[in-house]
Amino acid sequence: MLSDQPDFLKISHQAGVYAHEVTDVIRPLPWIETGDSEWSLLSYMDSLHGAYERFVGLGGTNQDFDELFDFNVYHMPFAGISYRAHRAMLQVRGRFTRSEIEENFNRKVKPSLMYPQRIGGTYGGCVFTALLSLVANAHHITPGQEIGIFSYGSGACAEYYTAMVGEKAIQIAKNASSDKLLDNRLEISVGAYEAIERQRIAQIKSGHFVPDPTFPECCYESQYKGQKKLVLRTIENYYRHYAWS
Repeated sequence: MLSDQPDFLKISHQAGVYAHEVTDVIRPLPWIETGDSEWSLLSYMDSLHGAYERFVGLGGTNQDFDELFDFNVYHMPFAGISYRAHRAMLQVRGRFTRSEIEENFNRKVKPSLMYPQRIGGTYGGCVFTALLSLVANAHHITPGQEIGIFSYGSGACAEYYTAMVGEKAIQIAKNASSDKLLDNRLEISVGAYEAIERQRIAQIKSGHFVPDPTFPECCYESQYKGQKKLVLRTIENYYRHYAWS
């Protein structure tokens, strides 16, 4: 929930924005994604440096990258890219040995990877998954500390901004019980997964869709029923209708 008196994170108004045109990842149809993974990685790194330079220019700071932030969070289409990004930023801003980079990464970034590694790619939501993971898993985090955040979107646009850890952030992260939720996930067969994918593609191509609560077997009963979660009931002429489980 957004508020002028935030309990979890206080996001700064200062943000460095960077954009350029690149077809690193494209979706010619809603159910097809293609692109050049190497080009995408280069675009990501260019955008990281560009957004950070704008961020520094707006704030007029001469502080070293490592000195500015207590922690760092990166957009993660896959978790490993956060190490490459952090290493690149440290190497540009100063002289670090390999062991120093690894120590710095483990202390400032690695706690943010715990949930993204277990969940997988979540596109735009990965930054917020990483933020929750950081607060929940960085045992040395305290209210008032600064987090440097990099957000990226293919095409390409990027933003670098900061957030301050709120007074109730640690308790909120614990109350979220994310580890328990992840532990309670339902394991399905490869065949069931493929059937879900076929159903998803068919739904994308159609303006009307009614989910089957009996498939996969026992999923709705064990994961949703009576738990007051928002679930999709129907899609009618492309309008989605939800209800509480």
